[in-house]
Amino acid sequence: EKIPISSYKNQIEKVQNKLSNTNVQGLWVGQPTNIFYLTGFFHTPTERPVVLFIPVTGNPVLYVPFMEFEEAKRIGTVEDVRHYFEYPGKTHPLVWMAEDIQQTYRGLNHLLIDGTGLMLDILAETHSPVDLQSTSLVTEMRLLKDEEEIELLTHAAKYGDAIVHHGMKVASEG
Repeated sequence: EKIPISSYKNQIEKVQNKLSNTNVQGLWVGQPTNIFYLTGFFHTPTERPVVLFIPVTGNPVLYVPFMEFEEAKRIGTVEDVRHYFEYPGKTHPLVWMAEDIQQTYRGLNHLLIDGTGLMLDILAETHSPVDLQSTSLVTEMRLLKDEEEIELLTHAAKYGDAIVHHGMKVASEG
């Protein structure tokens, strides 16, 4: 069984609710495990960055390399998936993403970044005079489980137990 799309959308809404209680206008998520937690989109981090931008209101945007575009669309948790053709290209993908976010969401002046130092450096250069602040918001959210997450983990543990028991039955010494 798959985690329902509604579960991921609920997590994004939780982020937006947390942001709405601040003067922050959006969250730039660059950590692969946090992107997976919020969208269900899994990717192996390489030099080709993947970013999820969550505005305080409205729909998020998932930025992926072209080679990940079809998979990101297939997952279906984020409707607005945008891609860059190749890395590094004429413009660094992070610069392109930052410029696209500025064009899509006019008037941004305070963003949180859940990403690497490189992302923060590039965004500081391209988003100026936007106030950028590093955050561990999503990582902290992953540590606290709500009822739905506990139910999903309990269900997954049953599969894990069944696999271990089956393995013990078919395993032999030597």
